[in-house]
Amino acid sequence: MKFGLLIFAAASVLAAESGDANQNSLKPLDSHLFHSLNKLSPPIVLPDQTRALYTASRYDPETNKSFSFLSLLDTVSGQSTQLTPEMEGERISSPMWLNENTAGYVFKGALYQHNLQPNIN
Repeated sequence: MKFGLLIFAAASVLAAESGDANQNSLKPLDSHLFHSLNKLSPPIVLPDQTRALYTASRYDPETNKSFSFLSLLDTVSGQSTQLTPEMEGERISSPMWLNENTAGYVFKGALYQHNLQPNIN
């Protein structure tokens, strides 16, 4: 149940970021609309279930280029934060937790890490 809510929260956040959440009318799914949607990877949840990593990618039909980025979802607040800039071409993939404050991901065949600020309450 919690996993399903996590997926819904991540999808809702990305829809809101792209501006699609404010549309009240339904549209048929055509190729232009399909390619304008962000595609999400499965979330990688931290063992304490407070945060999750996921990658998102999008295609820009006007430039014929694809972009991807790594994001962090706070599962308590539902707040999503983009951790990397949008990378053109090669996809960011394989999000992983290296420890509770370090995210890892693969880009162009190499493993990268992104240090996160510890939660201070």
